[in-house]
Amino acid sequence: MLSDKSINSFLENIASKPLTPAAGSIAALSAASAAALTEMAANLTLKKPKYQDISDKMKEIAEECSSYREIFLNDIDNDTKAFKKVIDSYLMKADTEIEKEIKQEELQKNFKTAIEIPLSMANNIVELINIIRFVDKHGCETSASDVKQAYILAESAVRSSIFLIKSNLVFVHDQDFQTNISKKIDELEAELEM
Repeated sequence: MLSDKSINSFLENIASKPLTPAAGSIAALSAASAAALTEMAANLTLKKPKYQDISDKMKEIAEECSSYREIFLNDIDNDTKAFKKVIDSYLMKADTEIEKEIKQEELQKNFKTAIEIPLSMANNIVELINIIRFVDKHGCETSASDVKQAYILAESAVRSSIFLIKSNLVFVHDQDFQTNISKKIDELEAELEM
């Protein structure tokens, strides 16, 4: 798994290989980092006597953030694999009409998958942002800067995911799919503005 590599090795992979891993993987890493910072802040808060009345909630949040962190780490690989399939589809032989048709079908299928993964990630990040907002409002002051950084990373990751979705959506010919995804993007963007 890419997430098992050292940070230096992972970034070297991005810098030296064309196209994958790339932006989607970095968005997933940013989201995982935001989850980790929020988890840390929740753990710090639940240990402080001053916050005893919300310690159960903070414990629950820490567990949720741990789960999100794992999901986003898996998304690093999921996004890379999905876009690799798009690249492989482009490289398919297409000399005959049948080969051209098969290639186009593969491209369409793989572009949809390459859209669905960052869409799922974006939905999860928006859920994480709501958690971050709660921790920002109710958590201990000593982790306030960490929580703000978590918010910045999460917002950046969700906006990056949305941009990737839009970038790939233009290649999909299925109008119903385009309309459905565009509606979901609008909903995500509205959530961010709350």
